[in-house]
Amino acid sequence: MFKKIWVFVLALIMASMLTGMGWWNPPDPPEPPPPSDEKVAILMVHGLFGGGYAWTNLEAFLKENGWTDDLLYTPTMSSQNASLCSQKHPEEVAQWVNDIISDHPDKKIALIGHSRGGVDIMQMLWQGLIDISKIKYVITLSGANKACRTTFPPVPADETPGDALYTSIYGDPVAGESFQDCDQTDAVHAVIDGAFNLNMNEVGDDVPYCHSDMRTHPDVFDYILKALKGEVGSN
Repeated sequence: MFKKIWVFVLALIMASMLTGMGWWNPPDPPEPPPPSDEKVAILMVHGLFGGGYAWTNLEAFLKENGWTDDLLYTPTMSSQNASLCSQKHPEEVAQWVNDIISDHPDKKIALIGHSRGGVDIMQMLWQGLIDISKIKYVITLSGANKACRTTFPPVPADETPGDALYTSIYGDPVAGESFQDCDQTDAVHAVIDGAFNLNMNEVGDDVPYCHSDMRTHPDVFDYILKALKGEVGSN
């Protein structure tokens, strides 16, 4: 027993001496794993009178930042595309989401809606038409999120259902610019309680940011990318 203790003490002394003389250093702890850069599938919902072609600029930007074609969905509304308020719209968006879930059952989904696409997305979520646990990010751009209140069920008390991070990017009208000049979306329709709400005309340099700028302007794209990385967004 005494011999085993002596061998152990001697080993500790030798290790201490070698370390002090620089001959031996304990191994460095393993590096932590790098942060995941896994890309979510993205559904982009266009606005009134529009179509999937409206997302050409944003699609190109997302591809430059690592997204692939199979993760980007830009369908065109098949029913009553010339109407602002129709229950068929959130129902069709719900079908698109279910199709993405079938394509990518193990992936989370981001929803991006411009103008009418905002209210279509939000009503789909507020009405519980999909499995909301599949949604990771919700981004509306000049979203008519609270329009059509006489057509759709009332906006619920929880305006950010589920665990998704919500971001609403819009441009409140600027003094000297009429609606006809810039076609802006005001906070009354765009703001989502509990979300990260961003008025580009308060934070950007290229004022005013008009209604269509929200799906084409590089400054807006920077915030969209932050939202898709979870750097902005709230619930």
